Amino acid sequence: MSYSRWLNSRWYTFWCSTDSDAKDDQVFNIDCDITFTYAELKKDIKECLKKVREKHGEMERWELDEVYRELEKYMRQFMKNVEDDNKLT
Repeated sequence: MSYSRWLNSRWYTFWCSTDSDAKDDQVFNIDCDITFTYAELKKDIKECLKKVREKHGEMERWELDEVYRELEKYMRQFMKNVEDDNKLT
């Protein structure tokens, strides 16, 4: 499932398919480059955002806050979808 695409966002984000039925093993992918499991995001979403910032480098300060708030929104949508999926344990 895609949460954002480069056409209308700075980010391309999606829920990667996995062979696992465990919620903690579900994977969120950013720009086909960085991944986090549901467990990592649930444990510390701010630390995950920090890792993305370090990987992508700095942007203009005014742009930085808006861009990463947008990414956090997609991360939280993914987490809610995982939590709401009754097939996952």
